[in-house]
Amino acid sequence: SATVGLGTGSGGPALVAPADCGPGGPAPCPSAAAAKPGDALLAVGAPAIPFTLVGVDGKPVAVTAAAGMKPVVLAFWSMFCEPCRDELPMVSRLTAKYGDRGVSLVTVNLDGEKLGKAVARYMELNDMKFTTGLDAKADGRFRVAGAYGVTGTPTLFLLGRDGKIAWSHAGRLSAEAFEAEVKRLLR
Repeated sequence: SATVGLGTGSGGPALVAPADCGPGGPAPCPSAAAAKPGDALLAVGAPAIPFTLVGVDGKPVAVTAAAGMKPVVLAFWSMFCEPCRDELPMVSRLTAKYGDRGVSLVTVNLDGEKLGKAVARYMELNDMKFTTGLDAKADGRFRVAGAYGVTGTPTLFLLGRDGKIAWSHAGRLSAEAFEAEVKRLLR
């Protein structure tokens, strides 16, 4: 079980990616998170929302939001999202680089629980060794992604030692920009 202090879903609607979603595009790829009008990413300074999901290995993956926790990189992704395939290895490398300073990585996959075995195989084939929970739908929305206001992938959050959102970003991100935010979090 992995507990850290602090796409598309099977059977979901067909989604059409905007023209700028994909190679070089700044926009996040849409997901089947069934966003509602007015949804926005959980605001910087808001308390992180604790959750427990089933991991791709069948073990629980939990994020607890409490003061005094270790910094967490929280990444929402889908194996069908091209920008995610490019960005996740970079996020994983940079998180590992700062692991000795307490930074950990938790990812939330938005391909749906029915595709859990396919996600696990995809991660194995692509040598992805980070913790991944499979988001579950409730009332047509992904439970965790919906709570965090995620409407597309990739979406990243940095959760600070105080249990609050320190930074968030939806869409493509350069390694330099991401590393600068991690360094700022660790100051």
